[in-house]
Amino acid sequence: MKSIFRKLAKKHASKIEAGSSELEALEMGIEFESAAIKYYEDHLKRAEKPLECKFVEHLVEEEREHRKILENLKYYYTDPEGWLMEKGRAGLDGA
Repeated sequence: MKSIFRKLAKKHASKIEAGSSELEALEMGIEFESAAIKYYEDHLKRAEKPLECKFVEHLVEEEREHRKILENLKYYYTDPEGWLMEKGRAGLDGA
C-alpha cells in the first residue's frame, strides 16, 4: 500500500503546491481512492480465510464510499445548480 501512495505522490509532486485548486485536490483524492480500491480488490483475490475476505471487502466498500464523497464534492464544485437539483432534494412541490 505504501508503494501505491509513493507512486501517486511522486506523480503529483509537481502539481501539489500552496493554493492548488479544490478541483485539483479532489481529482487527486479520487485517484488515490481508486488506487486504494484496486489494491484491496487485488488483495481480496489472494485472500484465503473467510475473516480476511470479509475484512478486505469492508475496506473496499469504505474506499468506494470515500471516492463517492469526493466525486460528489467535485460535482458540487463544477455544477452547483445541477448538484442541487439532483442531490439537494430540491423540488417544485414545496416538499
